[in-house]
Amino acid sequence: MLIRRPPFPGMDPWLERASFWPDFHNRLITAIADKLSSLVGARYFVGMQEHVYAWTGPRLRSIGLPDAKIVGPVSRRPSKRSKAKSSPSDAESTVVELSIPPALMVPESYVEIVEIERRRVVTIIEVLSPSNKRHPLGRRKYLRKRNRVLESRTNLIEVDLMRAGKPLPYFPEGSSHDYRILVRRGITPETGTAFLFSYKAPVPTVPVPLARPDPDVDLELTDVLHALVDRARYYLVTDYEVPPEPALRDGDVAWAASIVGQAKRRPPKRPTRSK
Repeated sequence: MLIRRPPFPGMDPWLERASFWPDFHNRLITAIADKLSSLVGARYFVGMQEHVYAWTGPRLRSIGLPDAKIVGPVSRRPSKRSKAKSSPSDAESTVVELSIPPALMVPESYVEIVEIERRRVVTIIEVLSPSNKRHPLGRRKYLRKRNRVLESRTNLIEVDLMRAGKPLPYFPEGSSHDYRILVRRGITPETGTAFLFSYKAPVPTVPVPLARPDPDVDLELTDVLHALVDRARYYLVTDYEVPPEPALRDGDVAWAASIVGQAKRRPPKRPTRSK
């Protein structure tokens, strides 16, 4: 049976699974950086930087990582002199053994466009992930960093290709759209442009602002995304028989099934040559 990338018009909602996301996120950041390097002139360098978050405790599965193992207190066996049913008095002491898990370091990459001559960052491009959108601590840390950028003259592009989790501030809540992109220009710090779209539509072409007087460059994210999925071949390890996370809207299940079906059709048989 012929297997190829399902021809979704834009984002494949099956790529949103938390266990899948770290690999997809890192490759998408790299693909965006590579594409922009071919678009900007010699005045700029396009590089990748990292946030590093330290996690301990539960809720790590929500960001695609296993839970840290925490072993509860284990009391030593009572001595023979102590009575089994008696409660400890204030004069008694207890020794317990604790397991203190080390902090789990989670790197999150993002793209920087640097003006070479002045050595300044002119544009930052973030692709949100479960660790900085859905995890409470990661979200707070990211919003602090985001606010510092918004208070500066640095351009910010924020790409949210996840339906799960509450939209970040400045985006309308309760919108029927699945995904969102923010473009905020440093020269107009109190305004921004929001691109809102669904999994049934292509990912918009995003204008990437540079330093003045250079014009924007257009980042065609649908092309970047589809080329990445073709290279990575995620469709070979994705079980499209299992509903995506989050689930599709009821009215879109048949639509998605027809698209997945197009990727599984058998190729036509070659006609046999007559002797």
